[in-house]
Amino acid sequence: MQKFHKKQKLLLNHLLHATQPITSHQLALLINVSIRTIKSYIHTINQQLPKNIQILSKASEGYWIDEKQKNSLSQLIFDEEKPNISHVIEKTSLTYRYERIHYIIQKLLVVDYHIKMEDLMDEIHVSRSTLSKDLKEVRILLEKYHLKLKTRANYGIILEGNEIDKRLCICEYFCHYNQTTAYQIHTENIFNSDENKEEYQQLIHHIHEVCSLFHINLSDFSIHNLAIHIAIAMRRCMVYNYVKVDNSIILKYQNSLSFRVSDTLIKRLEQQYNCMLPIEEAIYLAMHFDSKRILDENHLLPEEKEKLENCIHIILEEIYTNFALDFRNDQQLIQYLYIHLPAMITRIKNRMIMRNPLVYENVRRYLFATKVTHSAVAIIEQCYQIQVDMNEFGYLLLYFNMAITKAYQHQKIRIGFVSGRGRPESIMYYNEIKEYLSSEKYSINTIDSTALSSLTPQSFDFLISTYIIEPKLAIPTYIIDSDNYLEHIQNRLNRLKFQNFNFQKYFKEKFFYKNMLAHNKEDAMNKLYQWLFQHNYISRIPNKDHQFQENELGNHIVHFQDLHRILHQEMCFIAILKYPILWNSDVIKILIITKTKQDGDQDMPTLCQMISAWANHINYVEHFLNTQDFHIFLSDLKESVHYDSTTSSRR
Repeated sequence: MQKFHKKQKLLLNHLLHATQPITSHQLALLINVSIRTIKSYIHTINQQLPKNIQILSKASEGYWIDEKQKNSLSQLIFDEEKPNISHVIEKTSLTYRYERIHYIIQKLLVVDYHIKMEDLMDEIHVSRSTLSKDLKEVRILLEKYHLKLKTRANYGIILEGNEIDKRLCICEYFCHYNQTTAYQIHTENIFNSDENKEEYQQLIHHIHEVCSLFHINLSDFSIHNLAIHIAIAMRRCMVYNYVKVDNSIILKYQNSLSFRVSDTLIKRLEQQYNCMLPIEEAIYLAMHFDSKRILDENHLLPEEKEKLENCIHIILEEIYTNFALDFRNDQQLIQYLYIHLPAMITRIKNRMIMRNPLVYENVRRYLFATKVTHSAVAIIEQCYQIQVDMNEFGYLLLYFNMAITKAYQHQKIRIGFVSGRGRPESIMYYNEIKEYLSSEKYSINTIDSTALSSLTPQSFDFLISTYIIEPKLAIPTYIIDSDNYLEHIQNRLNRLKFQNFNFQKYFKEKFFYKNMLAHNKEDAMNKLYQWLFQHNYISRIPNKDHQFQENELGNHIVHFQDLHRILHQEMCFIAILKYPILWNSDVIKILIITKTKQDGDQDMPTLCQMISAWANHINYVEHFLNTQDFHIFLSDLKESVHYDSTTSSRR
């Protein structure tokens, strides 16, 4: 068999690590070649591979490698296995900066010695100046985990920091980070081999048993997260990287229920791994149990209770002021916050972040709730002097989205029924419509034809008529003209908010910036502010405390919100990056800003819902990246809104 060149190997590497089919467009972006070249590579590779090991494909889905053939192909091409955390780094061509950064971070996390710059340069095939730029980016990303890069003359660089912080970073970059696909625990890197999958299932079994023994309640997400941290801990302990805990913390936990659970689990781990673990490791697991338990009530001191109640009161007042959403009497939301916040604050202070595998999906799906949650998080951070992690943000988001959904359910759509036919036929239509449409969501009233001339958009949200009304009214109207009129009415009602939406106000070609050349996140932000300033959309370049609030949405999108009101133009701004860059956790290709005149403006929820509907469909995102055409984007946006509203009504 002939050897493959580096870009063909890179293509194979992406397919080996993918958990779902990858389109030719995605592969072209990943290895920086044309779609035609991708198809040529795959044809050539398949010709050279054995007939029983082939790259498979299906129209409209993409390319993949059968799971049963991945190990054989990996050995055939790369001649190496990746059984555990220290062998998971691929020594292959790294096309983009974000790939090099990810590689460097993984490398630093698994070695306990200094790495010479020259050795690292040879390993990833870059110059000293390029490596220096990459390391600057690495330092910024590691700061999130309170880790630092230390340089020593004639020795090189080494990673320094608390062992707990290192394990959290290892968890992210070896077990959760994936540049192309969604988080799926059963396909994570350190659990690829059959042996490690069996180990993982044993850990899950142990956790379930000790939780049952001590009547500890953990969510499925928490159990899987804990199993990952235990697997990492055991690998770290085998090379003598132990957690260090202050005596005060040991005394605090030694008599707690969490420690008894942890101690029981530790004894099982010592037997499984044939080792002895120090008490600090039992305390470390006790902190995990303490942070991840589901509690029905809080046991707070009076001053803690007063502080918590005051924080929640300020949050609800702020939301009412900013968004005209009154949650001050929403006892369900208040109770959820009262139970959730103390445990969240404990997790953050102990650096025991509970990973949220659905955070991108939920932020992407509920953009307006994201905006509301940011207001709440700012107050929590100020009250408790903490920084809320994105994973924890995602859990709070669900509580506020629940409250928003409930608030909007109480706002009924007002429907007017106009009939020009006989009484029996009018009664029949009226009763059928009233029976078909939920009384919880709609209020329906009959209108005398003589009163039509006095109607305004403030009178009704929607009209249903049995005849054509002349002259036409400024109210959306449906004329009954077919047997399946009820389905047509429902579809029109689902799209009502979008039908009345002023697209031209927010979506203009002058708000579109393509081929933005940026080398990293900082550079992209600078280019963004410079463009807005040059086009007179902002008065000055904002300082660090007044910049846009950002959220990675997954699907290679980052969304910005103008919480500090520095934009003086309502818009939906969109930029396409010339080259993909690593943001915080995701590889980003598209920047989006949504801005209405006021935060509480009635257009904001609708605008957010439209962007969510579009961003949630990777096919639309890829179509936009491929064409880079504003009008195609707008067409796809409207189509995605129609699709989401139709499927929502079916649900």
